[in-house]
Amino acid sequence: MIKKTLFFLSITLITLPSLSQSPLGIGLVKIEFDDKTVIDFFDSPEFSNKLKTIEFFNDKSINSWNIKDLDIHKKEWLSPETLWLDYSQFSFRCKTKIEDCYEIYVSDTKTMWIKATDYTHFTTWETYLKEMFSIERLNPKEQEIYSRPYSKSAIIKATEECFKVKQLSKNGEWIEIETANHCETEEKITGWIQWRDGDKILIDYHTTS
Repeated sequence: MIKKTLFFLSITLITLPSLSQSPLGIGLVKIEFDDKTVIDFFDSPEFSNKLKTIEFFNDKSINSWNIKDLDIHKKEWLSPETLWLDYSQFSFRCKTKIEDCYEIYVSDTKTMWIKATDYTHFTTWETYLKEMFSIERLNPKEQEIYSRPYSKSAIIKATEECFKVKQLSKNGEWIEIETANHCETEEKITGWIQWRDGDKILIDYHTTS
């Protein structure tokens, strides 16, 4: 079974299933940053009142890109969906998407607006979860795997937690999973699990090994 991703390395990876419960929104906005990226955060899509700014730089002390005053930002307001700068992973849940900007959750309850640029990329939850290295049920003893995307279908038993996402159901509440090729198990499971209950995520997902 694949070991869970370590969340505290030289740069912290934050995933909201364990640290926050902001609404899921319509998808995610991923930031493809480099050492010169600057992101301004506004209170409205008119961009008249700038609330916050974060600046990336090349941090030679850790041989990686970093954010200026990151610890202060995290303490005061910044709690994104993922923040793992060593692996160029920085994303937010998206509440609203319009032509030239996004309303994103910067913490579990607070939203701000950022401009749509060549380094901001919107993705649906289905696409995002299909990109994950692996996913697991948060509570395998209570969360069954089913043959169809509803709880009255046949139950499929599994002894290992190491799955990839194939697709979302039409209502968006279920995901079809299968045993990932990199899993250290002889099991080959394919089935459906409920991955969300409203805005509560019922799975743990890992962006890398």
